[in-house]
Amino acid sequence: MRIDDRGIIARLEDANGVLGNVELKMGQSVDIEHDGTLKAKRVLVNPEMQGVISAVDAAAGTMKVLGMTVVINTDRASGPVTVFEAPYTFANAKTGDGVEIHGILKTDAAGKIQIQATRVEKETLGTIHKLRGKVAALSTGTSTFKIGDLTINYQNVPVTPASTSLSNGADVVVSISASASFAGGVVTATAVKVKNHRDESRDTEAQLRGIVGNLNISAKTFALDGLQINAAEAKFANDGKSFADLSIGAYVRIKGVFQADGSVNAKSIALRSVETEKIGEVELHGSILNYVSIADFSVRGMKMNAATAEIDCPSGTVLRNDLQVKIEGFLAADGSVKVKEVECEKLDDGTSTVEREGIAGNVNVDAKTFVLTGSSAVNVKWNDATLFVKSLTPATMGSKKLEVEGILTGGVLTASKIKLDD
Repeated sequence: MRIDDRGIIARLEDANGVLGNVELKMGQSVDIEHDGTLKAKRVLVNPEMQGVISAVDAAAGTMKVLGMTVVINTDRASGPVTVFEAPYTFANAKTGDGVEIHGILKTDAAGKIQIQATRVEKETLGTIHKLRGKVAALSTGTSTFKIGDLTINYQNVPVTPASTSLSNGADVVVSISASASFAGGVVTATAVKVKNHRDESRDTEAQLRGIVGNLNISAKTFALDGLQINAAEAKFANDGKSFADLSIGAYVRIKGVFQADGSVNAKSIALRSVETEKIGEVELHGSILNYVSIADFSVRGMKMNAATAEIDCPSGTVLRNDLQVKIEGFLAADGSVKVKEVECEKLDDGTSTVEREGIAGNVNVDAKTFVLTGSSAVNVKWNDATLFVKSLTPATMGSKKLEVEGILTGGVLTASKIKLDD
């Protein structure tokens, strides 16, 4: 599914419930509201957890964070491979590292919830850490419940929305103090937020993907990313397939409608595989930057290796910086994209997403303009919706080497994102 996110800034809710602008990155978990034609109206970034690694098992390819087992996936047949934000890798992950984890909730053979990571970033965490999961073993008498192996004590803790009560199976986001004790596998929450998927989806059709767990053939139900899926009336998108072809661990995509109890009534199910649905494949439209060789350049912030790719460009065209392209490929285990095809695209004035890099000069904070001098000079303007990544600000970007993404109209680049060119 290709989403048109032009003009949309992704948002992330902090521990205080305040939404802030964030950069969209490959492998993030997101909720997208669109207009029915896949033009995004709202994009919310939803990490599964923000916390500190307590254990790393290199042989098993797992780590422990906030009591949850996080599985690192390198096999496209098992779903999207795990992307690590460079220069961080699983090989140098260690106990005590602060991390932000995006991923898919899955159930292991023993019935315990795990997270199969789609993205891992090393972070300097704030005073509040966060964990998303499904409520289990709820005890209103002791004001406790479990997520994975971790027992959450929520006594005298606000549960929001105010009209919501906790129940087993509820999808919650738990806030935990960075200084909290995890002695005996128990931690005290500072806040608990219950996610109401039905209200958030506004009764529109939802599209979900994930790994099948808790499969009940006779009832035609299963778990997907922590949600119960009711598939009695679902049709299969794959010719000749039926519910009998589902299995625990299968990677699927469904379309359905959230119910009042948080479950989903599926309308359609697509069994996904590397061969039939191109799991892990990537399609990006943008400009080539940081070109070193055909095996080393970037598009939309992703490192590309096109050494074995098919090049579909006019005769005599050489890959180079600023060239507008469409990329098709798949994520490699190191987080780069192994490119299958590079297609040159026409730069459409006023519609194409372009990227440019260079040195910022003539910064006018009042007019919100500057000149970016790279392979050629381009006039850049920004507005209140422009995302300045991390610590960069209009006041500090003068004479800095930047990467700018936006829409080029009449020779002026209206920036949607401005970041330092590391």
